[in-house]
Amino acid sequence: MDNVVLALFFAAAGIIALLVLLLIILLLDVLKKLRRMGKSLYHIWKLLQNIVVVPSVSVKIDKKQYLRGETVQISGSVSENSVPQDGALVNLKVTLPDGSDQALPDTTTDANGNFTSQWPVPGDAAGGSFTVSATALGTTDTTTFTCRSHPKKGEHHKKSRRRWFSVLFPLTR
Repeated sequence: MDNVVLALFFAAAGIIALLVLLLIILLLDVLKKLRRMGKSLYHIWKLLQNIVVVPSVSVKIDKKQYLRGETVQISGSVSENSVPQDGALVNLKVTLPDGSDQALPDTTTDANGNFTSQWPVPGDAAGGSFTVSATALGTTDTTTFTCRSHPKKGEHHKKSRRRWFSVLFPLTR
């Protein structure tokens, strides 16, 4: 039984080696013909880039934590084969902590493949994790942020103390 497995292994390895050799011979022949036509490997690469399309979308926000009523600044870029895409349609949405989606107006990219948008956090938004999604050219990227319903206790008290201090001890000149 071991001899049969070993024989099959060597037969498969031989067939693979033969196929690789044939592929190398074929590629060398194609290169020789392309060189006679004045083409180079660069031309082949450019041709392959037009055949294989690799879209890329990225989205980012200006900070990772917001308060109710603040505006989320959304930006990103769209490219295809590492080439910025001018005029690409970008669908944006925000997924709320309860799982529901809020669609934002679609936007398009500029000549450099960049896009921007804004989303005001509703005044009655629940605290929690929000997800911003950008979809273009069939590809999606996401980023997350959190929303607090009120300022940190320390922030609120500092403002409050300053106000009371100025009432109790008004500054006079």
